Amino acid sequence: MRDMLYEVTGTICGVRVKERVQTLEQACVIVCDLDTGNVWYRSVLGRKRIATRRQVVRDLNKESR
Repeated sequence: MRDMLYEVTGTICGVRVKERVQTLEQACVIVCDLDTGNVWYRSVLGRKRIATRRQVVRDLNKESR
């Protein structure tokens, strides 16, 4: 079984969501669908938050201009 490197946690309509994916792109797509959320990077040492939903949405908006 391969390691899932990225984890997305958050809520949608008040329901908690926790997804694990292999790429940062997948994690960003998932977090944008949530009402609130964070993207985490998982490693042997634990997990580290690398982005909030607000940051991801802001970055995507910059790219689309």
